[in-house]
Amino acid sequence: MEQAINNHLITEAFICSNNVASEKDIIEIALKEYIVRRKAKSIRDLKNHIHFDDEYDYKSMRK
Repeated sequence: MEQAINNHLITEAFICSNNVASEKDIIEIALKEYIVRRKAKSIRDLKNHIHFDDEYDYKSMRK
């Protein structure tokens, strides 16, 4: 059984958007933003899991 999209959310999205013409455009924008945020979240999960070599001299590579 397919569920309908919440009309209140679509209306809110139209209010928040600039010059978006259709529900399809709203949904596409929302999905793109959702994906970007999910990917950013997974990057934040790496915090404190990456350890750098204290002896690495990044300035020596600049020449």
